[in-house]
Amino acid sequence: MVVGKRRLRRLLTSPVAFITDYLHTVVVLLLSIFLSLKAINAPATGGLDTVWRNVTALAQTAPIAGNLEGSYLTMNSLNALAFGTLHTVSSEKTLRLPRIR
Repeated sequence: MVVGKRRLRRLLTSPVAFITDYLHTVVVLLLSIFLSLKAINAPATGGLDTVWRNVTALAQTAPIAGNLEGSYLTMNSLNALAFGTLHTVSSEKTLRLPRIR
């Protein structure tokens, strides 16, 4: 079925489409928060404080080369910089590729 441009624009900008998109986003966000809190507070992990202590202790015994002080919880890393650069460049090309004709 072919939908005309006017009808398609009206369908995409209708208040009903906005409300359903908004509600779906809220449901996904609440579900993500609930599952994250459930996983963090599970008896197997021992809570967020225990996870933090275990990860920082692991950085002392088995540090990661190239990270700031060998930490597992850092943004100061050469590998992270390389990944960020690669991700930015590839995303830019993905956005511009369909426009090239």
